[in-house]
Amino acid sequence: MGDSEVKTADFDYELPSRLIAQTPTEPRDAARLLVVVRDDGGIAHTRFRELGEYLRPGDLVVCNDTRVIHARLFGHKVPTGGKVELLLTAKREATVWEALTRGRRVPVGGVVEFSGVDARSTAMNLRAEVGERIASGGRLVRFDQPVEPFMEQFGSVPLPPYIHRKLEDPTR
Repeated sequence: MGDSEVKTADFDYELPSRLIAQTPTEPRDAARLLVVVRDDGGIAHTRFRELGEYLRPGDLVVCNDTRVIHARLFGHKVPTGGKVELLLTAKREATVWEALTRGRRVPVGGVVEFSGVDARSTAMNLRAEVGERIASGGRLVRFDQPVEPFMEQFGSVPLPPYIHRKLEDPTR
């Protein structure tokens, strides 16, 4: 492609840490909103509550109502006890997920165990076998049962590395 090839470095920029929000804005409609005015290419800095002032008949508003799940799971390798982190990225079947793995040498066929107790002091156990690498760079992971009932207990909401505080309200 030559010199016109786009590189990820083209998108690098310096963002001072003081400008990175560590908690969600309250109330929600007070969140900052950047508007590009198509008529003249101007930019407006406003708040989400003002969105209606920028909409015209025929505009399309797409609402994203997805929820972030407790998809970052922390477990231990069997039998060594080494720590393993699985970040579930896509469900393939009832018990098979695509996942990113973090931990020292998690081989194909390696078993990861998640254990603990729930709010009623009931023992909870879940096992997963780590499979082959896939095209996305992750791995296929097969759980011994559906993982969803265990996510709240064994998982956490995956946050970007620049968020340093734990969320008080994971729904935000």
